[in-house]
Amino acid sequence: MVKRWQVESFAVVLRRLAHVVRKPLRIVDFGCGTGTLLLPLAHMFQHCSFVGVEMKPAAVALLQERARAAGLANVRAVRCMIEEYVHEPFDVCLALHACGNATDAAMLLAVKRRAAYVVSPCCVGKLKFSLAGGSSFSPSQATYTPHMPGERPVADQNHSSGTTGPAADRKDGGTAVASAAARMCKEHIELDRNLAAEEEGYRTGLLKCFQWEAMAKNDLLVGVPAERSEWAGLVEALHGSGGSMA
Repeated sequence: MVKRWQVESFAVVLRRLAHVVRKPLRIVDFGCGTGTLLLPLAHMFQHCSFVGVEMKPAAVALLQERARAAGLANVRAVRCMIEEYVHEPFDVCLALHACGNATDAAMLLAVKRRAAYVVSPCCVGKLKFSLAGGSSFSPSQATYTPHMPGERPVADQNHSSGTTGPAADRKDGGTAVASAAARMCKEHIELDRNLAAEEEGYRTGLLKCFQWEAMAKNDLLVGVPAERSEWAGLVEALHGSGGSMA
């Protein structure tokens, strides 16, 4: 159900974006994987064109196979790093759980193209790699091509989704305190991402996905260029729901 809630959350924003634009939107899903987000959206918005950008060859092949099987003529895939997708214009940037600075790379491309963005960032621990001069998955590698399905860079193989360290072992509520602090830190990072876009002339909103309590990575960042008058009321309308898509 979590994947369905994520798709529905993105669909709500896309519906508002597409409703007021006369021409079909060109939508790019950065770090699309095998199309868990892209394919259902492409089915829902068949008048729009979708491009999936993904670095893993096996994922790209499976995405293309699934699109053909579903009869989705409005989908194509590009195998490259997010940072390398610089030659094609687009109207909307999507990214669901693009790790570390992969979310930032997608948002930077959106701002450069003056495109709207709808992103739900992943964990932020891997930002340490980019601070070290690396990429979203490695402190030293800038590009990576897996040779086997499921293969990951060495630096990415020991990641954990749980809380570790002394706070996780305490019996006096330390885990809850650590979790609350982690959520607050992540929220400040998401606010900072939106503020960076605002400095470039964007209207932004920090929302929550549908059923956000049921998922750990539940933030939904939305941004539209201020000069796009047809999208002027989008962020305000979404915030009218109290900041949650539910």
